[in-house]
Amino acid sequence: MTKEEKATHYQTLRTETLKMAMTILDARVQRDIENQKLLPTGRQEQVESYSAIDVCSEAKMLFEFIMDTIN
Repeated sequence: MTKEEKATHYQTLRTETLKMAMTILDARVQRDIENQKLLPTGRQEQVESYSAIDVCSEAKMLFEFIMDTIN
C-alpha cells in the first residue's frame, strides 16, 4: 500500500468513525427525549444535545476500539 493509499484509507476510516459517533449520540439524545416524555408534566427536564467535543470523544473511543481490533 502506497503512502497516498494509506492516507486515503485513514481519512475514510476517520470520516466513518465520526459518522458512527454522531449516530450513537443522536440515538442517545432521542432516547433521553423519549424517556422525558414518559415523565409527568412538571417533572420533565430539558434534554441537552451533544457538542463537537462529545462527538470527538465518542469517535476517539470507537477509533481506539477499531485499531485494537486490527492490531
